[in-house]
Amino acid sequence: MQKLKLLLVDDDEDDSLLFVDLLDRMGSYQFDVTWAASFQVAEKHIESTSFDLFVFDFFLGKNTGLTLSQWVIDQKILTPIILLTGLGDKDIDKKASEIGVYDYLVKEELTITNLERSIRYTLKQAQIRNELTKSELKYRTVIEHSQDIIFIADTDFKLLSVSNSVEKFTGYKQDELLDGSVLDLIKNEVDRSKIKSGVAKNGSIMNLFVSVHTKDEVEKLGLISCNLHKDEIGKSFIHGTIIDKTDEQKAEKARILNEKMEATARLMRTLAHEVRNPLSSISMATESIEFSIKDEENKVFLDMIKRNAVRINEIISKVLNSAKNQEFDLKVSNVQDVIAFAISTIIDRAKLNGIQVTTEITKENFVFPLNFEQLSIALTNLLVNAIEAMSESPEGHLRISFNDGILEIQDNGTGIPADMQGHLFEPYFTTKKAGVGLGLASTLSILKAHHITIDVQSEMKMGTIFTLVFVPPF
Repeated sequence: MQKLKLLLVDDDEDDSLLFVDLLDRMGSYQFDVTWAASFQVAEKHIESTSFDLFVFDFFLGKNTGLTLSQWVIDQKILTPIILLTGLGDKDIDKKASEIGVYDYLVKEELTITNLERSIRYTLKQAQIRNELTKSELKYRTVIEHSQDIIFIADTDFKLLSVSNSVEKFTGYKQDELLDGSVLDLIKNEVDRSKIKSGVAKNGSIMNLFVSVHTKDEVEKLGLISCNLHKDEIGKSFIHGTIIDKTDEQKAEKARILNEKMEATARLMRTLAHEVRNPLSSISMATESIEFSIKDEENKVFLDMIKRNAVRINEIISKVLNSAKNQEFDLKVSNVQDVIAFAISTIIDRAKLNGIQVTTEITKENFVFPLNFEQLSIALTNLLVNAIEAMSESPEGHLRISFNDGILEIQDNGTGIPADMQGHLFEPYFTTKKAGVGLGLASTLSILKAHHITIDVQSEMKMGTIFTLVFVPPF
């Protein structure tokens, strides 16, 4: 027989005794009854003792059973409540249901049978509610601690619920997105169409890589999956996730670029060896015959051979330096000093080209292990590239900002085609007519030696942003 601790609150002692008698004659449960004759006494019992069931009379002097029920619910006490009254009243019944009372009984109609039914029903409903509450709590905990975006939307993709992680991923707060469309987070119209058609035709879309719209317009890559479901009443809804793949994409790009640079370095070392051997022979031969040639015209040709041999040797050295991982003597220094020096080397060139230069450099010193000469060369290369990209812009604008270890170099030039952006730092790749494609490759080599990451965002006819992040090597 199930034992139950029951709190009975009724200001009429005779009615209370009759109610307890009904409980005693009920064979399904064994009751441990505590009686309270007033609202105040009931409060003290509830605050000090744990009960399995509350039974409140509607009339409690100046207060009512509804008032006491509301107080219990406001205290987030989950014990189920049955309300008693002397007269049947639909309004009281309705109000009781609205605030969370489980059942409503008229005293004059009480029998062992309907009281037992009411208690059994109330306890069962309370058990279901508690299980749902626990399940919801677990689900909410999973959602709130997830690093991925978890969302629920209606069949029109209108957001009904979204996890807290959406703010970290996109910069938007939950309340900024709710009632909007989850598709608003997807930048590409083609991807939005794929998601809609996939859910409409197949009931799901799985593992689709998409460009995610963020509040600060930073490019982010997401992996979206969503499925069509039905709730307990048969209403359809969409449940989905968007996993942040941005860092993985950057790591993969870096890995591929490193592999290309290593392969290029091996090729260049082989070519350098094959070219330098005959080049050394040419240089030695020119030195041997230099003193035997008296004719001035032939000396001119000999000098031409010597100069070009030296030039070929210098080009080989540059090629090798651009393709290998470089190491420099690093000294902890102020990054702002290097940035200022690099700007000073290009400022006259920018003015001659009619380019406006604005700087947003934090005044707080940011120290970092660096090689002043080499890092200034790398930054100057990027600034010169930005100026050259604006050669055809009527109102060129170069913006340089540095704050909290992040340097941005932004121009409003011609932009870089999307299919070329992944090749920018590869040796011998160039978009310039007279370029050989070693400038940015050499720049990347210098930055890697400093543990500085670089990323590029570019849009045709809008311009380019190079973002450098100074990552401490410890």
